[in-house]
Amino acid sequence: MNIVMLGHSGVGKTTYMASMYGTLQSPINGFSLKTEHSSDHDRLVKNFSSIKRGYYPDATAIRSEYRFYLYHHGNNVFPFRWVDYRGGDVYERSDNEQAKMLHQDLLNANGVIVFVDCPTLASGNIRKSGIQRLINLLSVTLKEISHSIPVAIVLTKVDMVSDLGEREVNVLNPLLESMRASENIAGTIIPIACGTEMTNVETPLLFNLFIGIRLEVARLAELVNEHIREAEYYRSRSNPFTWIDRKLSGLRTYGELADDKIYNARSKYYALQKLEPSAEALGKYLEGCPIF
Repeated sequence: MNIVMLGHSGVGKTTYMASMYGTLQSPINGFSLKTEHSSDHDRLVKNFSSIKRGYYPDATAIRSEYRFYLYHHGNNVFPFRWVDYRGGDVYERSDNEQAKMLHQDLLNANGVIVFVDCPTLASGNIRKSGIQRLINLLSVTLKEISHSIPVAIVLTKVDMVSDLGEREVNVLNPLLESMRASENIAGTIIPIACGTEMTNVETPLLFNLFIGIRLEVARLAELVNEHIREAEYYRSRSNPFTWIDRKLSGLRTYGELADDKIYNARSKYYALQKLEPSAEALGKYLEGCPIF
C-alpha cells in the first residue's frame, strides 16, 4: 500500500509524522507500528520525545519516503510505503519535475492524507498559505483516480483555535464535493493536535490502513474464487485421454494444473485469514469516525 501525505507549508506534517509514530509505539487496540530502517525509528522516536516536551522538529525540506509495518497483537500484518511531500511542492508549476512526481504519486496512491491548518482556516488567509492551491490541486487530481482509495482530511492544531465557523470550513467544499462525487473515494475529516497533549494522532493513518486492508481482503477473496474456478475447469478436462495427450506433448496435465490452482487458492486464503481479524478490529476502533 502506498500512502501520500500532503499539506501546505507550516501545516505540521513533520510534527504529525513523529507524533503518530511515537504514539503507536504503545499498542492501541492491539495495533502498533515499526519502521523498516532503524535510522527512521531512531529519528522519529527522538522527535516524538522532543514534541512531548514542547520542542518541534524542522519542516520537511525534501520529498521523503518511509517503509512501515503495521503490527496487530505483535504480529506483522500489513506493510506500507509512506511518501511525505514538502509543503512548497503544492506551489510548483505543473511542468516542474517535482510537481510531475507529486501528480504521479497521487495517481498511484492507495491512500491519501491531506493536512490543513486550523489557525490558518480561522484567519481566512487561505490563498497566501497555500490552502487554496492545495484544494484546487487535489480536487482536480482525485477525479483522475480510477481505483478505490481512502482520503483523510486532517485538521491540524485544533487545540490552537477556540472555534471553527461554517464559513471557514466551507473553504474545503470544492474538495469535499469532489470526494463525494467519486465512487472510488472513502473520505473522512479528522481534527488532531500534536504537542505535550496528543489528540487523534493515530486515527488518520489507521483509517487509511483500515480501508486499505479491507480492499486487500476483498482482492484476496476474489483471487481465491478465481483460482477455484480455474481448478474446477482443469478438473473437468482431466481424463485418461487428455492425460496421455499432454504427456506425449511435453505439457503439464490438467490434473497438475488443477493442483497448482488449488495450492494458489489456499495460499491466498491463508493471507486473507491473516488480515480479516485486523480489518475487523480496525473497523471497531473507527466506529466513531465519519466516513463519506
